[in-house]
Order: sequence, then structure tokens, then C-alpha cells
Amino acid sequence: MGKVIRVSALLIVIIFFCTSGAVQKEKGIDIDSTFIKWNKATIASLRLQSSSGEQKRVINYYENRLAAFYAYMDIKTDSQLNKNAVRYKFLDNIKGQLKEKDVFIIEATTSGEHVEIRNIVLYPKAQNKVDVEIYRYNLQRWRKDKVIKDYQQTIDTTLFNHRVEWAKGLNHDDVIISHFQQGQVNASEFFLFGTLSGEPIKRIISIK
Repeated sequence: MGKVIRVSALLIVIIFFCTSGAVQKEKGIDIDSTFIKWNKATIASLRLQSSSGEQKRVINYYENRLAAFYAYMDIKTDSQLNKNAVRYKFLDNIKGQLKEKDVFIIEATTSGEHVEIRNIVLYPKAQNKVDVEIYRYNLQRWRKDKVIKDYQQTIDTTLFNHRVEWAKGLNHDDVIISHFQQGQVNASEFFLFGTLSGEPIKRIISIK
């Protein structure tokens, strides 16, 4: 009888760990770690651009944006975690989708009299198509505002190659383009207003 009880207890332990592992896998990415890595990648881009040797006014713009980014995320260092940050809340919202092979996130906030915090999530597909999801931040939470399936547009890492000299680009506001591969941050590039060109990005950020 005692042997049967010991075997049953062992089976329960095995089942517990197996199901726990499945639950952890289902949860998707490690949001805390991803938030920090994502911030580090964006900050690295800002620092690189601020030391790129462009005209002084543009360098000042980048330096101001770097300070603003820390303030926006409400962090003091690039290794600090803030679960109340807008970015963290967004990661928590789409953590399941980030497990896809390729995911691009375009942070295209509109400034001015009316500030609109908007993220565009792209899932590249075969035959030059992409699935598009548009999220907006309002009343302290993210909501999925629009979904477009099989949008005709090729999306890949060449998006990062469309940086142009300041004031020669098409973007009226700052844009951050990030690339994730199976939950891992691959790149995050900051584009100052007037420094982003290219028909693909123009079409995507014009979607409302």
C-alpha cells in the first residue's frame, strides 16, 4: 500500500511540472526582460544618431529625444523595469503574438494639439502580403482598433535602410521601427521627424 502511495505521489509531481511548463510556454515571452531589451535597443539607436556628426541642430534634437524617451518610459537607466510604462502595457497586450517568426512594430505617435499614441503591428506573409493590426492607447489602456488581413505590401528588414538626411524624409513626427523574431528583440531604430523615406513605410503609417 505504501509503495502505491509513493508511486502516485511521484506521478502527481511529474504531472504538476509538465503542466506548469505548458502553462509557462502558453504565456509567451518574458515581458520584463523584453521590455528592458527593447528599451536598450531604442536607446542605442538614439545615442548613435546623436553622435552621427550631423548638423548641431539635429544632434540637439536627438539628445532631447533621448532625454524624453527616459521620461516617457519613466526610467532612470536603460536596465530599469517599469510595469506602468506605456510600452510595458503594450507588450503585455500582445505577448502571445510576439512568438511569431517575424513581427514588426511601428510606434507612430502623432504630436501637436491632439496627441495620438498609436502602434502598428505587422506580420509579414508570403506573396508580398502582410497582416496589419493597429493599436491605440486611450484611458490608460491599449485597444486593438483595426485589423487588415493580407494587405498587399512587402515588409522586411529593408525598412531600416530608409533613413535620409534630416528634412528630406516623409514623416512629420518621430517614428520607432522595431523588429522581433520569435519573441526576441532583433532591432529598434529611432527615426527623427523628417528622416524616414520609402513607399512601404509611407503606405503603412498612412493607415488610420
